[in-house]
Amino acid sequence: RNAGQTTDEVRQRRMERLADPSTAAWVATDDSGRIVGMTTPYIDEGGRQHVGSLYVDKDWHGKGVGGALMQKVVDWFDSAKPIELGVVAYNERAKAFYRKWGFVEVEGSETLFDNKIPEIMMVRQASK
Repeated sequence: RNAGQTTDEVRQRRMERLADPSTAAWVATDDSGRIVGMTTPYIDEGGRQHVGSLYVDKDWHGKGVGGALMQKVVDWFDSAKPIELGVVAYNERAKAFYRKWGFVEVEGSETLFDNKIPEIMMVRQASK
């Protein structure tokens, strides 16, 4: 979780995480090679699976980029374990996207990212 951490602290932690084999990273590009989306899922020290970051350029919303990236995340993780993510509490578009992928909001999970942005947890339960 990023609660109480500065943007620089989060950035440093993510850079360190990218060097770790328990982290993956994928980017989506347009025909010219420009990055239009990215995701950095990871498995924490306790074995919990986290979506990490999933961003799509606003001009590419609704064009399948987010879905393709999320499919990579889901395929990379162990389906026998739940997947967690944090999302900005007022980002209804993102929450709707995650709901389509089987994530549900965790009641009472709101924290502040960078001491100012409200964030909630969502979880996708393990497959049976």
